[in-house]
Amino acid sequence: AIPMPFSQMETSSVIQSAAIAGIGILYQGSSHRLMTEFLLTEIGKRPTNDLSTQDRESYKLSCGLALGMVNLRKGGSTNAGLADLRIEERLHGYIVGGKEDEMQMRKEANERASSTGLNGDAEYCSRIAEYSLNTDITAPAATLALGLMYMKTGDKNIASRMDIPDTNFLLDYVRPDLLLLRVVARSLILWDDVLANDEWIEAQLPSVVKENYNLLGQSVGTNFASLTGIAPMQVDVNRSGAMDLDERKTARGADLETGHLNRETADRNVDKQAIRQIHAHLVAGACFSLGLRYAGTGNEKAARTLAKRIQVFQSMRDGNDPIMVARKPEKLLVEMCLSCAVISLALVMAGTGDIDALRLFRELRWKHNSDTRFGGHMAFGAAIGLLFLGGGSCTIGREPEDIAALLMAFFPRYPIITSDNQYHLQALRHFYVLAVKRREIEVIDVDSREPIYIPIEVNFVDNEHPSLSLTAPCLVRNVGTVSQIKVSSERYFPLTKIIQAEKNSTSLNTFGRNFTVFVKKKSGFLSYVQDPHSIRSLLAQTGTSKISALELIKSFTEDSRLLAFAQYFCNTRQQSHMHDLVLHKATLAEMCTDILYECLVNEKPEAVAIYLSMMQSVASIKKHAALRQTWDIWMILSYYTSEHAQMCDAEKRLVSLSFLDSVRESIDRHFSAAGVEWTDVLQYSMKGTCYGQLKNPHLSVKLIHAFCVWFGIKPPFSDGGAQVLIDESARSP
Repeated sequence: AIPMPFSQMETSSVIQSAAIAGIGILYQGSSHRLMTEFLLTEIGKRPTNDLSTQDRESYKLSCGLALGMVNLRKGGSTNAGLADLRIEERLHGYIVGGKEDEMQMRKEANERASSTGLNGDAEYCSRIAEYSLNTDITAPAATLALGLMYMKTGDKNIASRMDIPDTNFLLDYVRPDLLLLRVVARSLILWDDVLANDEWIEAQLPSVVKENYNLLGQSVGTNFASLTGIAPMQVDVNRSGAMDLDERKTARGADLETGHLNRETADRNVDKQAIRQIHAHLVAGACFSLGLRYAGTGNEKAARTLAKRIQVFQSMRDGNDPIMVARKPEKLLVEMCLSCAVISLALVMAGTGDIDALRLFRELRWKHNSDTRFGGHMAFGAAIGLLFLGGGSCTIGREPEDIAALLMAFFPRYPIITSDNQYHLQALRHFYVLAVKRREIEVIDVDSREPIYIPIEVNFVDNEHPSLSLTAPCLVRNVGTVSQIKVSSERYFPLTKIIQAEKNSTSLNTFGRNFTVFVKKKSGFLSYVQDPHSIRSLLAQTGTSKISALELIKSFTEDSRLLAFAQYFCNTRQQSHMHDLVLHKATLAEMCTDILYECLVNEKPEAVAIYLSMMQSVASIKKHAALRQTWDIWMILSYYTSEHAQMCDAEKRLVSLSFLDSVRESIDRHFSAAGVEWTDVLQYSMKGTCYGQLKNPHLSVKLIHAFCVWFGIKPPFSDGGAQVLIDESARSP
């Protein structure tokens, strides 16, 4: 691994642990043989000098995590080229102990023989002498390494090596905190078998542990119901200070005559404090497994299950219930298990800002006394930070690389003081950022160019998860592969965004960095910030608002043309010279206000110009008997009375039928008031009568021409031998 001339360099254990973790990140998923062999050897390596005894647990743990990351999901048949290293066999030996590997022993002997200290003597360790595997040091690293190597593989053969002992006799040979890591590693391997319910957590507890743990509460509830507090550990001592032969037989659980172990008797004489510790560690390990399995999903079942376990640990820490006190292990252990469960809940609800989880975290964090260590404060602070990760725009990934980073960052062993790196390098706590994923959907209004609140619907590929109804901007949780996003709001035009997956990438990762949807708001509606309950829409205020049209329109649009129309046409003070444009209303302001409301409500602001043009045409017909304008109006009316136009939806028409009826009625009244009669038209058209020879001397030729066009009589007309044409486009009506 390290060249011999540099092997005895005096390097801080913290730097060594950090460097080893860096190797895991650098060679992640590569199954690099040299690094694999080096890390595997370092896990079981005995101390060669006094410097190597500092923070050994942290260094070995870094080696195990790095080994698991280098061979991430490469266990079994996929781990080509590493079969001769016997990785699984050696890691299992590091977990359960046993005879040390001969190859490694020879290698270490050669290294000690070739290495010399500063005075030329061979280096050796004067503090620790180990002649066999120290599982207290190697087991955490080997357990997590196996879990990472076989993550999500469902290999029950490897998972069986992580089984929890099911007898008191075997439980005495495993440290309680190592059982926590076994539960976590087993859950990583049997990923799909992890369920978000209390039954799954209870299934991680051996029957012997559950039975003895329940007996602790039953005895207290029966005999000490009125007690408010008892010591967490009960020690039964013989009054005489010594035990007779029969008592020794019962205590040892052995039959002295036969020499065989009496298991039934031994099970009745269990270490109660060990049962408390084992139960707490197993439950904490199951909670941490749930946190990893449902990280970033916001799963409500998992959240409720974890919250329930957190409250149990909280009652152990703060409560005085006799039954709970009888089941309570050491206070520092309760604090550690509570911190582990809190981090697990924060992982599940990462980025959601869940208010119930926040209340629970604040309640737990409020408790402060001299017994609360630095690790507890760190865990509660980290949990609140995860809950509001990225200001609600980020969540936690669930890919194998993300799970490995989370396991490294939230290793369930918390420091006592700020400089405590004995069991876990605190610098690795920052590795959680490698699992942070931006999963925000942001919707922008194309008119204001500002982010808006809007209801959306998120659909998933192959309906692997029910559709989610969310309000953007929002966080997309890790519950499936997103296929499309729909804008479902009556205030905005409908939009469906299809998420196309890139090659070798999930669709969620395709847009996960910063996905933005642009929408356009319908006229006549306010944003959800201005009008959350849709009671101030233009349609709701039409005819009831007492404010001016200009003030009302300013709330719904920023179009300068519409604002100018509201200012000059919908204002009675500006209309002294525009009375000719009035069609059917008492004032021009009323008519223009109705037109503006109609165009905004029906999403056709472009039609305002058409309405104005038609109003000007009617005014020209009344004042100048303009043939072109008469022809234009007649063509419009002819189109909207045709069979094709009648089949169209009324909401899709640019000009409303009521307005067209008003135009027709206004022009008819004009010709009637001018005194144009059909006898005059016939006299003029058949005899070519000049203006002075008409029956009604007040009629003009242009007025008769306009009258004929209005009623669809084919031009041209003769006027003293000259032809009167409308224009080139009006030769044949």
